[in-house]
Amino acid sequence: MRTSQWSAWRPLVAALVGSIAVAAAAQSWTFDGDAQGWQARDLTSYTEIGDASDVVWNETGGASGGYISKFDPSVRSYFLEAPIAAGSDYSSFVGGSLAFSLRSDFNDWVNDNVVIFRGVTGGVSTTIVTTVPVPDPTGAWLSYTVDLDAANFHVGSRDGSAPSAVQFAEIMGSLSTFLLPGEFGNGVKETTGIDSVRFTAIPEPSTYAALVGGAALALVAIRRYRRR
Repeated sequence: MRTSQWSAWRPLVAALVGSIAVAAAAQSWTFDGDAQGWQARDLTSYTEIGDASDVVWNETGGASGGYISKFDPSVRSYFLEAPIAAGSDYSSFVGGSLAFSLRSDFNDWVNDNVVIFRGVTGGVSTTIVTTVPVPDPTGAWLSYTVDLDAANFHVGSRDGSAPSAVQFAEIMGSLSTFLLPGEFGNGVKETTGIDSVRFTAIPEPSTYAALVGGAALALVAIRRYRRR
C-alpha cells in the first residue's frame, strides 16, 4: 500500500522539482561533445567585425569535461565568439549573470581582458565591454562571473561611458555578438581555453512565488508519504 500511494504522488513531486530547476532561465555551452559552433575572432578594435577562424575542441582537460581552445592567431587581439544569430533576444538575462571558466598560459598582456557584447540601441549597432581579471599564467582554470548590469559596462572601449539601463536592455535584446577574451600574451605565444559558459536570469517575483508554493506542495507530499 505504501509503495502504491507514493507512486501516485511521485509524478506531482517530479513535476514540481522540474519546475524549480527550469524556473531560472539559462543559456549554456559545456563543450562536452564538440565546439558547439564557437569560433575565434581576431580584432584591431572592439567595434569591428574582425576575422574569424576555427577553435580547437578538446575532449578532456576542461574545468568540467571538454573545452575549446585557441592559439594566438596574429599580432592583433583575439577573442572566442559564441554562435549567436543577429538580433538574438538575451534581454531576459538583464540583471542576471554570465559565468564561464577560462585558462591561459600567459598573462603579461592586460589590455584586452574584456567581455564584448554588440547589439542595437536607438537604431545603431553598439558595442559594450566589461573588464575581467587576467588568468593565472600556470594554466589553471579560473571561474568568472559577470553581473549583467548596465553599470558594469562601457560603450565602445574600456574607458567609454556606461550605457543607460534602457540602452543596455536594448543591446541585450538585439544581441549579435558575444566575445570572451583570449589575448593574454605580449606577443604571439599564448593558448587560451574556455569552458562552462552560462547565462543565468533572475526569476521574476511571480516565479519566486510559484517556486515557494511548489516547494511547499512537494514537502507536503513527502510528509504524507512518510506518515503512511
